[in-house]
Amino acid sequence: RNEPHSSTACIALKHVRELHQYLARAPVPEHSQRAFTATREWLSSNNGGMNAAPKLILDSGCGSGRSTLLLASQHPDSVIVGVDRSLVRLRKGQRVAGTRHVHVDANDQDLVAPVAPNALLVRADLPAFWRQCVEHDVHVHKHCLAFPNPYPKPSQLSKRWHGHPSFPLLLALSTQVELRSNWRTYLDEFLIALSAISSLEDEVESPVARTAWATTRAYFQNIDLQPQVRRYEASSPFTSDFEEKYHRAGVNLFQLTAKT
Repeated sequence: RNEPHSSTACIALKHVRELHQYLARAPVPEHSQRAFTATREWLSSNNGGMNAAPKLILDSGCGSGRSTLLLASQHPDSVIVGVDRSLVRLRKGQRVAGTRHVHVDANDQDLVAPVAPNALLVRADLPAFWRQCVEHDVHVHKHCLAFPNPYPKPSQLSKRWHGHPSFPLLLALSTQVELRSNWRTYLDEFLIALSAISSLEDEVESPVARTAWATTRAYFQNIDLQPQVRRYEASSPFTSDFEEKYHRAGVNLFQLTAKT
């Protein structure tokens, strides 16, 4: 499918208006609660507290953590937290970095692993982790999402982040979002969702949803900083295994940046 889904805008608006219902029926899984608590403890002991970190960069869907390590080297004065739901992918990155987990439950299913002095890999459910960041007033300077699963079938719109009920949480997290993909349609839809929410005029019930709405409005207020989708050329060191694979195959790569 090369054209944006026709329901993108209305689905995004629906999730903003009904965020309070989603939060009520989607409790935070225990392993994500433990992961968030351990993350805050590590950041507190290493950086004077999460809220005091000079710049916190969240790398959502980090996979093996290759992108997390690259961000850590590019931003030595920032704190990088890479989050992924796959224990297998995170274990791979942990082995590459030569580190050991620092927090594990009885079933060996939790993982919170420092992989650099300023970088942490965390196994958690992303919407749950975002929710806890928002509810604990954790300021994320920049939110990076590199090559999320595109779920390309028309019937899978609700699995893409801009079609997922947690989308307002993603928007409320940070005033700067960077999204990369080889599928331009994904980014075009993300932009459509942003634009739709920014134009919302009726009142929304959830305070978090109001924050998401205010953030998107701020994205479009400065004509020189409005969100846009552009093609980019990747080069070594690559952000992720996907970026390297697509680059070597000659596939076009795209990036969307939204910031206030």
